[in-house]
Amino acid sequence: MKYSKSEEYAKKLQTTEWMVFRKMVYVRDGYRCTYDCGWTKDRDIPLVAHHKVYYMINGEFVEPWDYSLDDMITLCQTCHNIYHIDFGYDMPIIDKNTNKVLNEDEKTRRTRLAIEEMKRKEKSNA
Repeated sequence: MKYSKSEEYAKKLQTTEWMVFRKMVYVRDGYRCTYDCGWTKDRDIPLVAHHKVYYMINGEFVEPWDYSLDDMITLCQTCHNIYHIDFGYDMPIIDKNTNKVLNEDEKTRRTRLAIEEMKRKEKSNA
């Protein structure tokens, strides 16, 4: 089964709910790219609040702002593009009721393993 986000999802990223949640992610991360690429506010590259994983409940995507901050990271647009395009990572989609990955293939497996590695690094740096 192929899972994809719709144009409706893109519209949700223009809502007040998303803007408020996105700002919480930026504040937590000190308005910096968490890949430490050297991004600063004076550079003309936007920040992105990036979901590490997507959740579904009863076949519907969870609202983009209804996530734990632990499921989010701040990236600059350049690093976000590298993450998806250059690394070829595709976000795991997890059924919240069963905790099962719904779209596990080689691409999402690589992403899941990269996320697990990030979490290990975050814990060791804390």
